[in-house]
Amino acid sequence: SQRSCPASLRWTQMRRHEPASDRGSSSSRLGAWAIWRPYLSSLRVSLGRTGRAISFLTVLPVTSRKVDSNMAPASAFFPLIGLMLGGVLVGVDLALRQVFPLALTGTMLVAVPVLLTRALHVDGFMDACDGLLVGYARERRLKIFRDPHPGAFAVIGVVILMLVKWTAVVSLPPSIRLAALAFFPCISRWAMLL
Repeated sequence: SQRSCPASLRWTQMRRHEPASDRGSSSSRLGAWAIWRPYLSSLRVSLGRTGRAISFLTVLPVTSRKVDSNMAPASAFFPLIGLMLGGVLVGVDLALRQVFPLALTGTMLVAVPVLLTRALHVDGFMDACDGLLVGYARERRLKIFRDPHPGAFAVIGVVILMLVKWTAVVSLPPSIRLAALAFFPCISRWAMLL
C-alpha cells in the first residue's frame, strides 16, 4: 500500500540518490511525515467540504456548484458559512453607518445577503408562497411549484418579507446590533440542518 502512494514513491526515489551518511536523518523526516499525514488528509477533506458549502450557499465559485451525494458532509459547514456572511454584514454595517443614514444602511444590509447568496432563500420563500397560499388541490400546487414564473402570491410575499427584514434591521438596538447581524445568518444556516 505504501508503494501506491505518490509521496512514498518520491521518498523511495529520494532515498536512492542521497549519500549513505544522510539516510539516518531523512528517515526521521519520513517519521514526522507519517505522524502528520492523517491530520493533513483530514484537513484537506474539511477544506474541500467547506469549499463545497461556500459554493452552494454563496455566489463565490470555490468549487463546482453541482449538488451530489457529497453535499451531505459539506452541510456540516453551513453554520460556518452563515458566520462568514454575518461577518460581511457587520463589516458593511460598520462602514456604511459612518457615511449613510440608518435607513439606507438598513436597505443595504437587506440587499447584501440576497446578492451574496444568489437569492437562494428568497427564491424558496417565493415558491412556498405561490404553492401554499393558493387554495387549489395538491396536484395544482405541485404544478405551481414547478412553474419558474413567480405568481401574485410570490411577489406579495417577497415584498412583505423584505419590508419586515428592513424594519427589523433598522430597529435593532445599538447594544445588540453587531451581534445580531453576525449570528442571525449563522443560526439560519444551522436551521437548514434540522
